[in-house]
Amino acid sequence: MGSAQAWGYSGSSHNIDERLFELRRDAIALANQHDPIARVAALLLSIAQTNRYEGRDPLVVPRSLSSGFVADLLGLTVDGLADVLLELEARGLIEPGGSSTLRLRDVSALSALADAA
Repeated sequence: MGSAQAWGYSGSSHNIDERLFELRRDAIALANQHDPIARVAALLLSIAQTNRYEGRDPLVVPRSLSSGFVADLLGLTVDGLADVLLELEARGLIEPGGSSTLRLRDVSALSALADAA
């Protein structure tokens, strides 16, 4: 059973993908609303989970989304998003990957940040 069906949702593939996106978006919005590091960590983990589900390397996050879109999604400024990414890199949790990617180095620590109260 797919994860969308596990949530009690059935329908076309497009509708399932749309519902999964909505669930992930809501989870990110609710995860530590006052902690930008937690929100960014939750987003990175959500992308990793999607990558795994779709058969891609879960530790490689493409930088295909614009920083303005991601910042807006997370309720941050572009500079605030850049600061958080630099902080996560300084902590050794992420690193620049190949062309246009980020590599997740410590998924457990990112999970702890995303789940922190």
